[in-house]
Amino acid sequence: MNKLLLLILVLSPLVQGYEFYSGKNTYSTQTASDQISKEYGYQFQLTTIVVAVSTEKHPLYIEQWNQLEMIDAEALQLIYVSSKVSSEGKHGYYTNLDTAKEILAGSEFRVLVISPSGKELKNSEVVVTGAEIERFVQSYNKASNLTP
Repeated sequence: MNKLLLLILVLSPLVQGYEFYSGKNTYSTQTASDQISKEYGYQFQLTTIVVAVSTEKHPLYIEQWNQLEMIDAEALQLIYVSSKVSSEGKHGYYTNLDTAKEILAGSEFRVLVISPSGKELKNSEVVVTGAEIERFVQSYNKASNLTP
């Protein structure tokens, strides 16, 4: 029984995703593409990039955002979610402090790349380059017959 409860707790974020916000709207990493598509009345194939960190002054956090700035997010249909333990976001897409702690799972830095269907394509404790992100998205889209 204890093993089953532990398994449920470990897999829970994988099934439900992580909540994030933009203004008064709440989204899930599992369903963000569908939620935002309904919101805008257009069928997007959005890949969610979550950048989690203990403090926004962390050098990996700064480098990751530098990498993201080099990508044509609109062409690849990417959304970026900031997830900081040190402070909750107020602009763009962001998580709350508890979600940031959950995503970090004891690490100081983590990047998640999540497909339009909610599948985790990458979970990294080091910077993921813009080129890597482009490859993940293009490979997933090709395998899923998606054209963003």
